Amino acid sequence: MPLWSDIHFWRPPEDPERSPFPYTSVFIVTITEHVPPRPFGLPSVYPFIEPPYDTSDEHLKTFTQTELVVSCPPLEADDDTDSAVPKKPAEATLKVERPIAVEDGRGPQLVACTVTPQKTASACATSAI
Repeated sequence: MPLWSDIHFWRPPEDPERSPFPYTSVFIVTITEHVPPRPFGLPSVYPFIEPPYDTSDEHLKTFTQTELVVSCPPLEADDDTDSAVPKKPAEATLKVERPIAVEDGRGPQLVACTVTPQKTASACATSAI
């Protein structure tokens, strides 16, 4: 039987591209409109999508968090759904004004932010990121 000192817990690989903790009052990012597919329905409406990589535990342990996020972009709605995908998605600037409930590893991050669309006035909002 192994000693406790012989047990090593898994830690993710080093991820130099991941910022230490982005949701601070200096965080500014460009956001792009996204029209997701319908969330429920028959498999023909919302089919199971295979990830573009091997999902075994051993293989996943070789990816950084940044690599996993970038390799799996969000699914877009099909042209035949209720929500039409715009030809040129709208963009805006999101600026975190102040944290409300944030902590690395917490899950959803809650912040007060300002969203400035490209062609209209800004609006202040509270956002769960």
